[in-house]
Amino acid sequence: MNENTTQEQDTPWKEIIETLFPQFMNFFFPEAHAAIDWTRTPVFLDKELQQVVRGAATGRRFVDKLVKVWQSGGQETWVLVHIEVQSQRERAFPKRMFVYHNRLFDRYARPVASFVVLADDSETWRPREYRHELWGTRTVFEFATVKLLDFRGRWEELEQSKNPFAIVVMSHLKAHTTTRDRQGRLRWKVSLAKMLLERGYKDRQADHLFRFMDYVLALPEEMELEFDREVIRFAKEGKVTYLSRFERRAMERGTQQGMQQGMQQGIQQGIQRGIQKGMQEGLKKGLREGLEQGEIKGKLEGQIVAARSAVVDVLESRFSRVPRRLSSQLNKITDAERLRYLVRQAATAATVKDFERQLTS
Repeated sequence: MNENTTQEQDTPWKEIIETLFPQFMNFFFPEAHAAIDWTRTPVFLDKELQQVVRGAATGRRFVDKLVKVWQSGGQETWVLVHIEVQSQRERAFPKRMFVYHNRLFDRYARPVASFVVLADDSETWRPREYRHELWGTRTVFEFATVKLLDFRGRWEELEQSKNPFAIVVMSHLKAHTTTRDRQGRLRWKVSLAKMLLERGYKDRQADHLFRFMDYVLALPEEMELEFDREVIRFAKEGKVTYLSRFERRAMERGTQQGMQQGMQQGIQQGIQRGIQKGMQEGLKKGLREGLEQGEIKGKLEGQIVAARSAVVDVLESRFSRVPRRLSSQLNKITDAERLRYLVRQAATAATVKDFERQLTS
């Protein structure tokens, strides 16, 4: 696995732990959560961690994090929290945790608490400690772990939990069981998305949860489109306000579709012009200029089609039904900047009539 691929896989876990760190600790390690003073903002020391552990042997894992926190109970002492999310079985893993712990303590001279989330698919691999003994000298290093597979028997508890990491764990578990079942994965992804929307998380939290869900429950493009349609339909029926992610994806799809349509139209017109000009200056030069003109026209047409599509998608997501006359009026607008302004108006207008007044003004 190359470095870029590893970084890409790291991103969803890194983002969700850093964004929802208190919820992460409360869900997986509640005793430690209770001992942290959450009135003081945790400080993430990722760069410092990489400097400390540079040169140490590393196995394959999803992510490691180092966080500076303060103890509760009136103590002014700050301590370190070291987190590892381990993706697969690794024989040298306990030793690596021991090495990291020693290096961090040596660097900062502060207590270090080590926490591990085992995200692998092995039932039996459950590392908890590193031991070393020689001639009466004994070293025992223990670290706290949770095994995601163990949550399979606690599904009802996960469904009842309001902690966002319940969604993370359910997504992870269903990713394991649907590796070769795309239809099953689609059904579970829709089900978990509905559960997420019903819980009313804030937009930023929902964004990160959906990003994580997209990562672990990846689907082919056509099934992702079906997933979006199902979730949008559910959101409309339940009057769920969070739809920004799906509106953005609809706009991206509209941009792509518009670009393709515009490019085709523009290239055809360019070729015709090129042929005519080629009769005078040469077919080759005419075709080249025609294609260039077609590309420019195609890009502009793509932006216009995408913006029109985005306006309609946003209005439908908020008000369910959009009068045909609005679509007809939108089709007459060829100013991309004007259409982008109307996308913003569609997202903030109190009613369809209010939007229509903006459209005709």
